[in-house]
Amino acid sequence: MKYRFILSLFILALASALVGGATLAFFTSEDTPEPHFFTTGTVEITGLDVVVENIQAQMLDGGGEDLITIDCIPGYPPGCPVPPPECNDREKTITWCVENTGTKKAYIRVKPPVGAAGEDGSAIGAGQYFGDLWKYQYLTYEWCRFIPIVTELVTGAKLKHAGYVIIWRDWNYFYVIYITDSGWSLEDTKVYAETVKPTKDNAKALGHYRFKHENLNRTSWDIHMIPLEDVYKGKKKCDVYFITHADIIKGGSTWTLHPDSSSSWLPGSGGWYYYKDPVDPGDKVCIKFNVTKLDPDKEYTLTAEAVQASHNAHKAVWKGNPLP
Repeated sequence: MKYRFILSLFILALASALVGGATLAFFTSEDTPEPHFFTTGTVEITGLDVVVENIQAQMLDGGGEDLITIDCIPGYPPGCPVPPPECNDREKTITWCVENTGTKKAYIRVKPPVGAAGEDGSAIGAGQYFGDLWKYQYLTYEWCRFIPIVTELVTGAKLKHAGYVIIWRDWNYFYVIYITDSGWSLEDTKVYAETVKPTKDNAKALGHYRFKHENLNRTSWDIHMIPLEDVYKGKKKCDVYFITHADIIKGGSTWTLHPDSSSSWLPGSGGWYYYKDPVDPGDKVCIKFNVTKLDPDKEYTLTAEAVQASHNAHKAVWKGNPLP
């Protein structure tokens, strides 16, 4: 999957204004009343390619040789009309390198995109109604059934599409798979999987369902692997009823400094991160972030600024920065 980044680069000078421009790079100058220093040489930076990587997926132990795994999801039914999602969309790492292409040592600071607030909502796997509200819907998995149930994951009274729910079983497990799309992601999921048909009186407490996953950190998919014996409890040839609820959120990626960069980059005010040492001409510095829920339909702006390392220019230009 490809993501779109805008790289904004700024050069700040104390004396003669440096002005230039190029595609995806905007250069400016900032006049400071005092002190004024005459400097020779140039301060210039270049933003290199942004690298997006998946954090290593954690495989779930299915406990059986007949377990089917497609794209890292255990139990994904073969031939399912809904394509499997990425192996791990829970969190990604973003690495961006900035090179000092000028002739003077420079301090460099970087700012990741500012995350916007997300839109919260509840969602349910569309099925048969057992109550007056839209979220009271259930699905029936017949005893003799061995093909998956595939239904829409819908949200709100207007039943807007938010993804899909897939329910399938083999000889050991029920698999309940949530897959979001249309910009939605998962915060938590709750599953009612019982041999007792849900009614207004016995299945309203969504938060008290026996099977639930919390703090999913805006993943695009989740899977419940429910042992058959936990559902049937010794009963045979019984239909199983499912209510598949989810708390979902739309938009609002979050960016946090990766531990690999914590010793080299100092956090400052306004969301800026400062490289702790002056960068020599020809050298590059890289910063890595942990990022949740990147949206391929949005653009993300990464900003870098540079100022000459001499004459304490960084103190005059970047007021209150954490640099020495």
